[in-house]
Amino acid sequence: MKEPKALLVVGQRVFLEDVRRRIGPTSAIKILAETSAAADAPQAVGDKRVSCAIVECLSGEFGDAVAVASALPGVAVLAACDRPDLALWRRARSLGLAGALPRDFDLAFLEKALAFCDGPAGAAAPCPVESEDALRCRPADGRESWAAMRGAVFRQEVVVFCSSKGGVGKTTLALNLAAACASAGRRTAVLEFAHYGTAASLLQIDPALTLADWDSLAGEPVGPQVLQDYFVKHACGFWLLPAPRRLKDAELVTARAGTRALESAAALVDVVIVDTSPVPSDLTVLALRSATRVFVVATVDVPALRAVRDFCEVLDLLEVAPGRAACVLNRVPARPTVPLDRALECLVRPLAAKVPEDPRVQELQDRGALPAAVEPQGAFALAVQGLLASRAESAGVSRGRFAWMLDLIGRSASR
Repeated sequence: MKEPKALLVVGQRVFLEDVRRRIGPTSAIKILAETSAAADAPQAVGDKRVSCAIVECLSGEFGDAVAVASALPGVAVLAACDRPDLALWRRARSLGLAGALPRDFDLAFLEKALAFCDGPAGAAAPCPVESEDALRCRPADGRESWAAMRGAVFRQEVVVFCSSKGGVGKTTLALNLAAACASAGRRTAVLEFAHYGTAASLLQIDPALTLADWDSLAGEPVGPQVLQDYFVKHACGFWLLPAPRRLKDAELVTARAGTRALESAAALVDVVIVDTSPVPSDLTVLALRSATRVFVVATVDVPALRAVRDFCEVLDLLEVAPGRAACVLNRVPARPTVPLDRALECLVRPLAAKVPEDPRVQELQDRGALPAAVEPQGAFALAVQGLLASRAESAGVSRGRFAWMLDLIGRSASR
């Protein structure tokens, strides 16, 4: 760029810290003003000569970005979204913004976007989707290079199941949702983010490698062959990276290993499903900060419902946007000991689904089978299939992005 670009950054504390880290002290881009509230943007800028603004926009809502653009005429405003696609980019342009960029943008993409803001009035910053395709390099054998695929990291769905109480069925829900996604034709991977896990035992498989083996890969390049080499391909069509089954391997499970595994999976599949441990750790924080949606799982009993409140405090501390998190009541009996209306009052976040109690689930799991694959028309399977669709609708997200899941539910219900 010809001269240092002066920025205003608007967003939550974690976002502000991430932007400062990505830009760094040596970049030609300089952050002159910061604020956590769009309404305070004029006061934050004051008499500083700011030419561009990056505004954090959660759940695809551009209200804050539009407010900043209205309050600061002449400042090119870029909306930073969780997963910007072509439709969101076009919507941002229709609202008078310079464009949209991913919240986890890198410095090269930001420089390109700001270069467009230097152009003629009304020039649009590059669309993340179109730019990603343009930057892909295709060698003579026609395969995409790993370096190009890394540009797509965290642009897919990252679904996290969590709870601060064990035994509520997180792993069961995660694996069955993976089976449902795979049956819908979506490339799906399950990561078990725990120091000691049960996913392999539940599926009755004996994996050669686990999450513990990824710590040694943290400094090495990992290519598209990673799924075949380091994940287990399940018969239902999804890939699994389980946690260690031996306690002596638990110390090898690090945040570095988790970061590498999550980055690799997100660059290679459409849907990443993360099953977290009941004991919060660095892996839990990594998963929650990378998630496009979070499901806090509970059963209809007092200890589990109390655990929901406790875990939602963790979500608040990590500043997980309310629109990205919801609760799931699992194994709901026909006559629960805690009345459902009282249980719903205990949920701090919206209810995404009530998964009915079904003895067939345990029967099938005892054989290593997944009910969502064996009995896709059953009440349990339909409730699991509806998780992503219910969250998409309640968050006001475009139907087109989740059409595959809504269509899957429609086909199953019509049989």
